[in-house]
Amino acid sequence: MLGALVCSLFGATSPVTRAQPGPGVQRAAPDRSPRDTPPSEATDGVRPGRPDVPAPSRSPRQRPLTAPLGPPVVTAYGASGTFGGVGLRSATPTGHPFAAHAVDGWRFLPGQSAYFPAVTPDGTVVMANEPQTDNQLLPTARQMVLSTFDPRRLAFRNEVIATTTGRTEVSGPWAGAAGLVGGGDVSDVELVRQDGGWRIAFTSAMPYWGWDAEAAGVYPTLGYLRRDRGGDWVADPRRSRTALDLARRSHRGAPACQQEATASGRVSAPVGTCHMPAELAQLPRSRALVVTQYASSDAATPSGRISVLDPAGQVLASYAYPRISLPDGKRLVVHPREVNADPTGRRGEERFVVIFDAVGAPGAPTPPFAMQEFRYDDRARTIRPVSVPVLSGDVAANGSPVGFETAQYARDGSLWAAQARTGTLHGAPVAVYRAAGGRAVLGGRPGCSAPQGWHGERWATACAPDARVAAAAPLGVGRSLVEDHATGAMLLTTMSGVVLPMLPPGDATSPRALPPIDLGLDGLVDRRVARIGPRKTAIDQRTGSLWIPVQQLASHASCSTWPCAPAALDQWLFRVDVRAALRP
Repeated sequence: MLGALVCSLFGATSPVTRAQPGPGVQRAAPDRSPRDTPPSEATDGVRPGRPDVPAPSRSPRQRPLTAPLGPPVVTAYGASGTFGGVGLRSATPTGHPFAAHAVDGWRFLPGQSAYFPAVTPDGTVVMANEPQTDNQLLPTARQMVLSTFDPRRLAFRNEVIATTTGRTEVSGPWAGAAGLVGGGDVSDVELVRQDGGWRIAFTSAMPYWGWDAEAAGVYPTLGYLRRDRGGDWVADPRRSRTALDLARRSHRGAPACQQEATASGRVSAPVGTCHMPAELAQLPRSRALVVTQYASSDAATPSGRISVLDPAGQVLASYAYPRISLPDGKRLVVHPREVNADPTGRRGEERFVVIFDAVGAPGAPTPPFAMQEFRYDDRARTIRPVSVPVLSGDVAANGSPVGFETAQYARDGSLWAAQARTGTLHGAPVAVYRAAGGRAVLGGRPGCSAPQGWHGERWATACAPDARVAAAAPLGVGRSLVEDHATGAMLLTTMSGVVLPMLPPGDATSPRALPPIDLGLDGLVDRRVARIGPRKTAIDQRTGSLWIPVQQLASHASCSTWPCAPAALDQWLFRVDVRAALRP
């Protein structure tokens, strides 16, 4: 992920051994309805506002279910011979019925790792592909790819995106390693409504690497997939846009994206940059796309940017994030990373929340990651912060504040946010901010709102949530939050491979955590050696299927010194039947 730009590249030093098939692995039947991750992560004593009270260290593996086994609640999909010890199981470590299904033709291309997913209206799961370094600045492949899995047809495909000159493979240039790697990442995918139909929109943080653009072309910065007559989701180059397209389509495009030179300093053909687009979300009324831009655009604005685009690729508004100075005078560089849209927003008052990665002075501890709420007015075409950048005010046992990792608005407009102890793999309680009656969830709170003309003050202001889910703390860093509309459950998935269902609070009660679901990733491969873990999740709201890509990243065994030749590493997709899991 883009956050890996401030993390180390590799953490494993031992050789990776390929998982062997077990006799329990089945052939798939149709579905009718940047850090090493340790096997489990105990809490490090995070307590809301109370550093002196340790939290209990309990793993979900200590609480197996006693109900008889039935149809699988958890299903793993992947290539034959890649399921390791989980292929021998009929239940997860928490006792949920389990099946491992080998899918014919399941194969991610060399150098690619499974990344963020989206679910289409026909149930197809579309997965972005990212470099196996978990860092878009260190590519490991030679293509730009989105992988699709149709559980009805048990069909896996790799949709390879072409450049503007039709190339499907581009590499170089790096001194001494020309020709090894290149291609382009896919940094996010989103199901969007466009011109009366559904499409998959995707962004690329690094769609161009300084090669001869006149001959090889460039990849799209904003791209689309559409469904063809055969039912496959395929590239839609007519709607896709390069960075230069985005810069030129409106006068507002120039601040967000600019023309740039190639790595050699000369332009063989005009190319552009949009400063590493990270994640995107579609606003509920205007249907515009909010995009976070991770990197700085110039020396005057060392932090990133937030832009709003229409689906055709016209930049409607762009917000350069101001310089951040701490009370002690020290500066922070902050990178807008995650964005989520409030589904209850009104025309002219559409809100979204952004989570930032933050970098302090060289050698200083990593600052906690803050969250901030914004408003987009599609009539004035303006982006305005409505809250200051906030933390929850929760602290770890050593007194240090915890930061936000991922967030999700629920259908009622309430905001759920997963926390973690900064710079560690330890989780913290999930913070819940109740809906504010049509007003901004964070910006409508005393002490949390941003004044008109806010320009970087009060970074990391404590903004207390209405409720917390303490059961999340022992389960590790949160990777994803997503809501199942039918049950109202908010589903937290953590790096350790655990899904925690949480029921929303009633009028006078707190959220209730239900028994966690351990996916059993420790049995997939030796996680002390191989770098595997879940990514963001997506849910099929029709069936209650939670889809969880489980990626494998490069280790020293597969890439001891970057750049190295693209390697094929096993990747998986897990499905959790949420409604079966929550059934009494």
